[in-house]
Amino acid sequence: MISAPSKSDLCAFLFMEPFHFNFAAFLPFVALLLLFEFFMLHCNALEHCLQQESSSLLQLKRGFTSGKLETWQPRTNCCMWEGVTCDELGRVIGLDLSDRSISGKIDPSLFNLTSLRALNFANNLFDHIPIPDFRWDKLANLSSLNLFYSGFVGKVPASISYLRKLASLDLSLNFGLSLTTNPTFLRNMSSLRELFLDPVDISTYRDEWCGALVNSTPVLEALHMEKCSLSGASCSSLSKLPFLSIIWFGGNTFESSILNSFVNFTSLSELQVQDNEFKGVFPNQIFGLRNLKYLDISNNPMLSGSLPNFSKDNNLEILMLSNTNFSGNIPDTIGNLKFLTNLDLSICQFSGIIPPSMANLSKLAILYLSDNYKLYGQVPSSIFQISGFVSLSLASNNFSGVLELEFIKNLKNLLYLDLSNSGFSITLQDADDGSSSSSFPIVIFLGLAGCNLTKIPTFIRYQNQMHSLDLSNNRIHGKIPNWLWSINEQTNFLNIDWLISLANNNLTGEISPSICNLTGLWLLDLSMNRLTSYIPPCLFEEKINLHVLNLKGNQLHGAIPDGFSSKCDLQTIILGDNHLEGLLPSLVWEVHEFGQGLQLWESGAFEQGMRVCESGQRRKVLCKHEPFLTNHRWQEAKNQISYPVITYQDAFVCRDYITDAPPNVAAVTIYTFNYLDYFMALNWPNPDMLDGSPFPKLDGL
Repeated sequence: MISAPSKSDLCAFLFMEPFHFNFAAFLPFVALLLLFEFFMLHCNALEHCLQQESSSLLQLKRGFTSGKLETWQPRTNCCMWEGVTCDELGRVIGLDLSDRSISGKIDPSLFNLTSLRALNFANNLFDHIPIPDFRWDKLANLSSLNLFYSGFVGKVPASISYLRKLASLDLSLNFGLSLTTNPTFLRNMSSLRELFLDPVDISTYRDEWCGALVNSTPVLEALHMEKCSLSGASCSSLSKLPFLSIIWFGGNTFESSILNSFVNFTSLSELQVQDNEFKGVFPNQIFGLRNLKYLDISNNPMLSGSLPNFSKDNNLEILMLSNTNFSGNIPDTIGNLKFLTNLDLSICQFSGIIPPSMANLSKLAILYLSDNYKLYGQVPSSIFQISGFVSLSLASNNFSGVLELEFIKNLKNLLYLDLSNSGFSITLQDADDGSSSSSFPIVIFLGLAGCNLTKIPTFIRYQNQMHSLDLSNNRIHGKIPNWLWSINEQTNFLNIDWLISLANNNLTGEISPSICNLTGLWLLDLSMNRLTSYIPPCLFEEKINLHVLNLKGNQLHGAIPDGFSSKCDLQTIILGDNHLEGLLPSLVWEVHEFGQGLQLWESGAFEQGMRVCESGQRRKVLCKHEPFLTNHRWQEAKNQISYPVITYQDAFVCRDYITDAPPNVAAVTIYTFNYLDYFMALNWPNPDMLDGSPFPKLDGL
């Protein structure tokens, strides 16, 4: 192996007499020396960033009030710091500070990093500060700027027009960011390929914006402008951008004519135009665009159309038509969409049967056909054998036949299943055998309402990640099994932390206090059964997250628990048609302690009802008093609420909004922080008596 010569050897060679010096033999040593010096220079650059760049980074850090930048320390190599990338000369060329919980300000020292090519502040906590509007000209080499979801507000700085090499600009999900400068700031961005602006407010220049894009960004490939306040804008000219393939225009209320322009986008691969209030008929030619993979036109309820005959070379992967006025049959050629992974045809007007060819969609992971109502007949059993299902909803249709729930054992990835009110009669068999429960998938949401069930499937007991369970409107009878309320922290026992509905069955027995073990439960509906005993007081304590409680139409007795915690999260209680007795708990009138108004619906003998009034108002004009209230009582109520209340919650006596209230009912309105006014109608035998008080203390609300 040849080693590099030392400096003394080199001197000896250089000063030797000419006839002793062999240049040909010495050349390899010179080449090795130069190569050695180059690598030493390269390694030193990687080990030691430039001092002035290190100082600028530390100054930038000092402007942050928080952030996960532990490695950014003085007298250390900044090229080794988190999020920092250097070139071979030790210059900072990349700064990725995304997802580091950074807050504070952006120090001007950032703009000393003149070699920066990529800057990423995405997903941080710059709480309502503007994007700097200075010195962007110093970052002339910047090709990527990502400020996604970082809390910036104010104006999009016009000075970013100096970023002539910019290829990707992401300002999305900065709520409160607006474009108030003339869109000619795009004139220097001829290299821009990706532009993400949702939901930047562009309303000031909505009529000029798309034209500016066409004239200034000739190589644009991806354009995201969801909820950019472009109502009524015409962007048909975008078809002149030859490379534009990704368009996200949801939530803008564009002119419906824009849909016809998309027919000309031969390079289009993604089109999202949901929530635009489109009217008329959707052009079917769009379905046939050869490169189209993602189409979302959902939530345009006045947009009509029908599914075409799909060709075998169609490349659609995601097709979302939910909540549109699409109608007609689902064509048999839908089986040609061999790449389809997500199909959402819910809340439409489709009719007829499900074609057997749908079973050819072997890559399908999400299938929503719910709420069409006119879909009927038996669903081909082969569809339930598509093993990749993650989410399946056939709810609210008019299907027929018996469906064995065991089919889900083959769906190992299934997380969401909703067959509620689909027309199926569900049979259990193995699903009611606890010994086979391990073969069932771990489901997060299970909806089997209105499926003619006669018992609660036992396999549910072992669903330790379930969030929601809806078994309402069945024929389930007997006592609620204790395991439904139990939690076993050893990973294999039921734990529901969002919703349980067993309403409208034939359940008997008591409500076990063990229900309060489900501390994450948000909604509990046991209405219209034959449950007896009392209401567990723990339901009104702060340790449980319960917001909605519906126990109407049972045989419950005793008093409504008086132990309301001031930190209880309950917002809606429905207790009517029971055998409850006593007075309403006093804390009901202290709703300000709940953070928002407590709604009591039909609670026992009080026959209370609720109506929702207009939203967003802090005060209303007092309605005229009812005859059964004396002038003294009315004046007292009026005086009590005639001055501002700190919580902005008001209450007043008014019955005009409740058209079906009996003559002796008064309505109390309570303002709530969720911008709804709830009307609570109370029927008490003696208007002068309510929990021992002559009148609710309206000034305390």
